[in-house]
Formats: sequence, structure tokens, C-alpha cells
Amino acid sequence: MHRDVPLTLNIQQLAMLPIVRLMNQDNPFTRCTRQDDLPKYHGDSSSRLPDTYREVINAGLWGYQIHTYLVLIRRKFGPEVESQVREHQLAALEKDGAMAITHILSLIDSALTMGTVTIPGAGSDLDIPLEMNVALTLLLSLHESPDHTPDSTRHATHIQTMPPAIDWRLADCLCNAREEIMSTFIPMLAGIVLDQSSETNP
Repeated sequence: MHRDVPLTLNIQQLAMLPIVRLMNQDNPFTRCTRQDDLPKYHGDSSSRLPDTYREVINAGLWGYQIHTYLVLIRRKFGPEVESQVREHQLAALEKDGAMAITHILSLIDSALTMGTVTIPGAGSDLDIPLEMNVALTLLLSLHESPDHTPDSTRHATHIQTMPPAIDWRLADCLCNAREEIMSTFIPMLAGIVLDQSSETNP
């Protein structure tokens, strides 16, 4: 009888799985601007993203997909393995200052602790997704963003001056990015066995 043979990977190989995949795709901004589906939440999801947001979207979506992958690693292998995988990823992505992934992951962690918000409506309530928290945090806190506002006391005021629906549009892109990682790696990780005997330092 045929039986599936599990794939054995060490920590470093496990860490590189999403990075290799992301590097072999079009950049996130290009993929995000090709999404013509209806909005998942609110706002005009088909509106064009201004090119001035290319850098923040590329960095933010990469960071969110890495963050989502780390959540899956934690669920499958536990927090200790997640920490080791994260160390290898940070070493690979921050080499020669390529990407400030530590800062991005920290911003995402902070945004996700805010939880969802529900706005009462006349017909039905509107649930603000977690991705909206992440989108606003990235837009206001990343140096690559045209809306970078270091003074957090000015965030609420600055949001009013941002391009219409840019936050909702980015939230849609973040949601698609999360779903893409989950649909790819949940089944893949189910068939992986961890080999810690050959662990290498990042």
C-alpha cells in the first residue's frame, strides 16, 4: 500500500521555505494592483494603488506573509521552533540592510493586539478586520510610506488626509496575502517532519 513519505527539514530549511517562494513571485505591489476582485470589506477594492505606495506595500505585504508563516510554524511545532525560524529569517532578510523585517514584524504584532472593531450600522453592523489595523499601522509608521507620521498623537488627524480608500485597499491586499500563505503552507507543513539534529546558527 502506498504511504506518503514525510519531508524532513531542518530549522534553516524551514525558515527559507516562504522566502524562496516570495522571491520567485512578482513583487507584492505588482500582484496587489492586479487584484480586480470585489472588495472583501469596504471601499473600492478595484481602485488603482498610487505608485508612491509601492515601497510600503512591498515591505508591508512581505512582512505580513512572513508573520503569517511564523504563526503557522508556532501552531505546528511550538514557540521554541518559531523563535529559531524567526532568527534565521531575520538574518536572511536583514543581511546588508535589505529589509527592516524586525521593525515590520514588531509593528504587525502591535497592530494585531488591537483586535477587531465593530461599527454599529442602520441595517447591519460593520466589522473592521484585523488587516485594517495592520494597514493603518504600516501606512503611518513605516518610513517607506508617504503617510509616515512619527508623532502618534497626529495619527487620527493624518488619516483624514490620506488618499480615499487607501487603507481599505491595503487591508484587502493584506487579507489576500494572508490567505495565500495559509492555503500554500498549511497542507505543506502537515507533511513536514523537523530535523533538529543538523541545526545551524543563523
